[in-house]
Amino acid sequence: MSDQPEVTPADFDRLMEQTRAALRDLRKGGVIENEDAEEIVGEGEAADGRIKVTAKVGGRLESVTLDPRALRMPSDELGEQIVVAVNAALDDLRQKVADQSEPSMAGFDPEALAEQMLELQDQSIKQMSRFTAGMEEMLERIARAARAND
Repeated sequence: MSDQPEVTPADFDRLMEQTRAALRDLRKGGVIENEDAEEIVGEGEAADGRIKVTAKVGGRLESVTLDPRALRMPSDELGEQIVVAVNAALDDLRQKVADQSEPSMAGFDPEALAEQMLELQDQSIKQMSRFTAGMEEMLERIARAARAND
């Protein structure tokens, strides 16, 4: 027998759920799903505070506020300053999300996860081979018994 412990279906399910959760977190930039994640907002401003932008999780803008004095700017300069404020809000949001998710991702080790998956795959193949061999042996016994009864 192997000195490796057998993987039970519950172990397999647990590892697969952990893997799926870790991959979901990575796709979201490490943000763990919870109620607080939606409350994170990034703020940016430009044109000496005359243009203010708020962005929320998901890269969506929540608000753009223009001081009436900003509307006196030439349209090309106003557009540039809006871009500056939006980028500042998105940068602020990214930093806040990273700060919040850093502790939650601290224990995540992609190399260890890959190693666990390879081990699980290896053990699953061994178990399937033993199962298949057992089934073949059982079928052979049934065939021998059927021949003996003929």
